[in-house]
Amino acid sequence: MKPISVRNTPGKSTPGVFHLWEGGHLEWVRVEDIIRFQGRGSYSLIYTRTGKVYLIGLTLAELSRRLPYFTRLHRSHLVNSVCIAVKDFNCPHPYVLLTTGETIPVARRRIKPTVIL
Repeated sequence: MKPISVRNTPGKSTPGVFHLWEGGHLEWVRVEDIIRFQGRGSYSLIYTRTGKVYLIGLTLAELSRRLPYFTRLHRSHLVNSVCIAVKDFNCPHPYVLLTTGETIPVARRRIKPTVIL
């Protein structure tokens, strides 16, 4: 998967929207349509409600600064808080279940009530 560039296009800066250049054309992805981000070193995968997945050249640390209403559950996962359906922290491997049916691991240090919801 080739990384997609994320940039503010002159005259096309819209709050709450990622502008992604893919294959020579501009795609708009609304932030509320993003379910989660998964870190891949210096890159991140964007998982959307439509099922599309994008690879972008931003780290999860940069994304969590830009998107304060997303929750960092793990060093590899940044999740839209609205998409969390079930939380289970009382098992050997804590996790959250998303509205899409995906299971995301939760780092033990993120379980404190002040950190995760």
